[in-house]
Amino acid sequence: MSLETDSNMNEQQSGVSGASERKEISSMDYFNNPTLSDVVLRYGKHGERTFHAHKIMLCSKSRWFRAALTGKFKESSDKEIVLQASADQDPDAIYMMLQFMYGPDHDPVLKLPWSDTAIEEAKKTNKESLFWLAVAEVGDYYDLPYLLTMACFQFDTAFECYIADILENMPSDGSPDTEGFLAVVKKAYEMPPMLTKYIQIPIAGMFRFRFGDKRILRLLKAVSNEYPRFGCDVFCDLLGHAEEPTRELKVVRVTTCSDCGRACVASLFANPGFCQFCGNDVSSEAD
Repeated sequence: MSLETDSNMNEQQSGVSGASERKEISSMDYFNNPTLSDVVLRYGKHGERTFHAHKIMLCSKSRWFRAALTGKFKESSDKEIVLQASADQDPDAIYMMLQFMYGPDHDPVLKLPWSDTAIEEAKKTNKESLFWLAVAEVGDYYDLPYLLTMACFQFDTAFECYIADILENMPSDGSPDTEGFLAVVKKAYEMPPMLTKYIQIPIAGMFRFRFGDKRILRLLKAVSNEYPRFGCDVFCDLLGHAEEPTRELKVVRVTTCSDCGRACVASLFANPGFCQFCGNDVSSEAD
């Protein structure tokens, strides 16, 4: 190699290897990637979905997978594993769980696995609320505490938006459309008892300071007639706070994300200044 050629290479590269000009490698580069994959996961109602996984990634995030893949179970030596419980679980929720497991440990962002159009439509229905309940259920089953916590937070946000949409479209003197709301309540109350403090108690508490709104009263009455256990919890929550001398008051900043267009309440998510839905920096986008 001539000195001239060597000089040209030095001009093209930054540092010895040129690493500063290359994209940094992350664990997401191996997400559903056959490269170095040592186990294939099958999931879905009939095991129709497949995922090229890496045992080290699964075991480093989930005690459930660690026990299955490193213990004396048959799965520890299998090259393909069928997630039997997934027959009754939302496959999109499992896909999000896998994204979470391959994502960064610090402040991961959970993105809905749907198209932009589907996300916009989901805002107007109970679909997003039901999805986050499914993610919480998966996080609990596969022993991912942080995923469970994040899914419950996302559920609270989505359900609040859904309630607001119900009230906005409720006839002034007619009966509220409770079918979608009732489906969310039933799903929440069918989840494992250990999730009560994460799901059921917060749902009942959402209405604590809203009894001055007649639309809320009509909605709660209609749903409670269909599902008395929910009505009982709402009533008990109200009684539990009836003797409090003060009421909690929060001043929040509502921000509209310029990237995904969703409304963020800055004080309610883990990284103030960043959209909890897409991760975009919204620190300077106050409404």
